[in-house]
Amino acid sequence: MRRLGLEREIVDRRIYDRAVQRFRDARILLPTFGELADPTRIPQSVRAALAGVDPDAPHALNLFRVHWYNSGSDRARPAALPDHLVLPK
Repeated sequence: MRRLGLEREIVDRRIYDRAVQRFRDARILLPTFGELADPTRIPQSVRAALAGVDPDAPHALNLFRVHWYNSGSDRARPAALPDHLVLPK
């Protein structure tokens, strides 16, 4: 019986290898899970390059902006504290 949810193993090694090669050829850099969990770990060179990328553009570097530390008013720079709501008791 197949489990529901995300696969935990590579389903098709050939397709995986082709995707990895395509990213290498296109020089697409992906963030690590650690960098997404703690954006301060994103290298300064990547942060500097992000300054010139529109947050709404279909640009590979925008993958480094897929974390909780985005500001609703200025999505181009990370926020020290993510936008949030404080719910009354």
